[in-house]
Amino acid sequence: DNGISHLGANALADMLKENCFISQLDVSENRLGTKGAEYLGEMLNEDVCLQNLSLANCGLHERNMPKLLLKANRIHLIVLNLKGNELGDEGAVMLGSFLIANSSLEVLDLGWNAIHLRGIAAIAKGLKANTVLQNLDISRNSISNDGATEIAEVLAMNKSLRVLDVSNCGFNETGVEEISEGLSTDTTLHTLKIGRNRFHVHDVYKLLKEI
Repeated sequence: DNGISHLGANALADMLKENCFISQLDVSENRLGTKGAEYLGEMLNEDVCLQNLSLANCGLHERNMPKLLLKANRIHLIVLNLKGNELGDEGAVMLGSFLIANSSLEVLDLGWNAIHLRGIAAIAKGLKANTVLQNLDISRNSISNDGATEIAEVLAMNKSLRVLDVSNCGFNETGVEEISEGLSTDTTLHTLKIGRNRFHVHDVYKLLKEI
């Protein structure tokens, strides 16, 4: 936390519009607000050098997403960290649309964002159309068994996702069975983090059988 507000975000955004060398920006733990997100969004639409942006625990809400992701096809980020915000289902729906249109993002962290079934369904829809994302963290979101089914459908047709974190997502053995079924046809995923959900040892055996 550096006490950066929307004014600081504005200054950083203006600097990055002119900078051709900085490829990574971490402003996590700062309360940037709606205006701060807007300034950064404007910068992302102009800057072609920034590849890694971390906005973890910045108090962002769903209303900030349209400002941050103004034009998905012009954003060239490779890594986007939004962990620990309050994007909710509405924010996740916008990110799902972003995944459909964007062709550069490889790492997306949405952990701990109050995302539920509607949000994860939108993310899953985006992933089905996306061919570049390799690492997705949706841990600590209450997606339940139905959300696990959405993720299983993604895994069944996955061609790019290599790392998936669905730990502490509130599903039980039914959700694990769905994910196991999705893994049965997946040839790309090599890391699955699934701990702190409600399942038993025999469910682990089912997962291992499909890996």
